[in-house]
Amino acid sequence: MTEAAQQYYQFLYTAEPIDLQAIDQLLTSVPSNLLSPATQTLLLSSFTLDQITNSAKRAPQNSSPGSDGLPYSILYLLFNHPLIASLAVNSCLIPAVQPVISPIQTGFLPGKFIGNNGLTAQLIMDYARHHRLLGVGLIIDQQKAYDLVHPTYLCLVLLHVVLFNLAFDPLLRTILNDSQFHGFSISPSLGSFPTIAPRPIKALAYANDALFFLTHLNDFNWLQEFLSLYSQTSNAMVNYHKTEAISLSGVSQPEWQALLQSAGITAWHDYHSLSAIRYLRYPLASTNPQLNAFLDGLLVKLQTACDIHIQRGLSIQGRATVINTLIMSKIWHVLRVTPDPKHFHQRGLGLLDSSLQQ
Repeated sequence: MTEAAQQYYQFLYTAEPIDLQAIDQLLTSVPSNLLSPATQTLLLSSFTLDQITNSAKRAPQNSSPGSDGLPYSILYLLFNHPLIASLAVNSCLIPAVQPVISPIQTGFLPGKFIGNNGLTAQLIMDYARHHRLLGVGLIIDQQKAYDLVHPTYLCLVLLHVVLFNLAFDPLLRTILNDSQFHGFSISPSLGSFPTIAPRPIKALAYANDALFFLTHLNDFNWLQEFLSLYSQTSNAMVNYHKTEAISLSGVSQPEWQALLQSAGITAWHDYHSLSAIRYLRYPLASTNPQLNAFLDGLLVKLQTACDIHIQRGLSIQGRATVINTLIMSKIWHVLRVTPDPKHFHQRGLGLLDSSLQQ
């Protein structure tokens, strides 16, 4: 049994070979002079005692204190001192590299809100639906992206230029810099927009969760080449059978459906679908019934959560605290960017009021 387990995990965690020439090709889209000499010197300098002390102070002061009054996080840091070093590294890296990260990347970066991705996708769909523009949005599903990324690839990216989102940024930059990949464009001739059209929107990314916008059939062929190149360089795998496609305008597009099905992408959403596709938990609805179905699901979750906490016999003040901190905190970011009708607010407020009065 022990030998079988050893062989299994040895095979599981043994890195597969990668294509070094493909890495060179992918990194050609990433300039090597993104960081100034002063920033490079700062990143290469040794940590000072003040930096380490400041990193240790970032531990919360009121996290599960024990009988001695010390919070668990402080004890954890004391017994796991390498974590302090990682905090110090992050405190130096983030200010230095944030300006050079791909602008479409919003994952784990201070000052960037995940809801911007959901709102942008919804606005693009509204624009495409209003002007009846053809094209699809493709939500790529990656198979254990960070577990499979090859360490040699990460090292070469670091040597090329220090990037915060190490694995994914070269792929995004390759797509953004390729003029043959069209993406979604806003035409000044279709509405009251500036005479100079903004740059096309080719993708939205939160960490490795990416939504690509394709308006030409050939865009999909280019995307496949880019993803194949990325797979050769990093060992990251794309699950085409779990990848989802949505019609930007909501109409059926037989040519797109046939092309995607030939690549193993069968999940297709348009105005015929019963439910809205979800991107980062935000609904991308083609019709009002799809949006209403999503909002009804939120109300069911609210009702279930309220019923669970009502059984605890809390006071009105306790129930109000639970509603504000535990229940509403799970959905506020969705409601912040999701267009919801007045009757949804009325039903939600009625549900919460009923929970307080019971």
